[in-house]
Amino acid sequence: EEQKQAAREKQLRDFFKAKKKTKRFRARPLPQSIYGSPTRDKLEEEELYRNIRMPLKAQELLHNLSLPCRPAHRHFRKPRGPGQTAKLRCKHKCRCQSSGDEDLPEKWKEPFSEHSFLKHSTVYKPFCLHESSSESAKRQKILADIRADEENLKETRWPYLSPRRKSPVGSACAKPRPCHYVPPMPTACSRGRERAIRRTLEEKKMLEEERTRILTKQKQRMKELQKVLTTRVKAYDSHQSLAQMCKSKVKYLRKCEKARMREYQQELEDRDEKLRKRPLLFERVAQVVFIGI
Repeated sequence: EEQKQAAREKQLRDFFKAKKKTKRFRARPLPQSIYGSPTRDKLEEEELYRNIRMPLKAQELLHNLSLPCRPAHRHFRKPRGPGQTAKLRCKHKCRCQSSGDEDLPEKWKEPFSEHSFLKHSTVYKPFCLHESSSESAKRQKILADIRADEENLKETRWPYLSPRRKSPVGSACAKPRPCHYVPPMPTACSRGRERAIRRTLEEKKMLEEERTRILTKQKQRMKELQKVLTTRVKAYDSHQSLAQMCKSKVKYLRKCEKARMREYQQELEDRDEKLRKRPLLFERVAQVVFIGI
């Protein structure tokens, strides 16, 4: 019984320990792109670029260096007149321009020989590690082409016609073909396509011809109708001038208008007479009542 109790207590203790156990923090793993070959290559390339740039920077600093000035000569200098100062300037100038180093002391000969190179007046292009040889060759080719255009074809430059722009016919004719050039063989699809294109072109041509034929027929018919109308007008013409015809027409129209006005006046008079002779309403009612009685 005691053993059972001890085993039960042990189980309960283990259960509570497992329940109280917290999860440990686990960091997320780094992505594989960090360890990939492109990142490694980029880091190596940056390191190589830095190693190349450092000696170039040091060489540039060496170019810009100059000999140190001696302060002893500056402090213990005797006052001189204007003539002596001019002579000293001229002497100093000649000494600086001389290429030899015999007048210098022994301790300055070696550093001066190390640093005595001429400063180039040219401007160095910035070093670019990422520039490829194909791009530089392409740039050189473009510059040579522009230079040749400027020397030979000055009158054809902008805003005139470009010398590189050629007509399609000329370019097609001038295009060289190799000796082993074999023309492409036509296939069934290409033949069918050509036949369909030819058929559509023929149909368009036939439609255009039919349209032109119809238009010419219409024009001829209009001309014939105009001729017929002119002949009929001439046949019905009474050989009167236009002014006489206009006067006669105006007289006829006035006569017709007067006749219509007379008819209208007559109709109005007849209506008034009819209304006047018509009996009044109470008279008609009285007549109807009398007849009914």
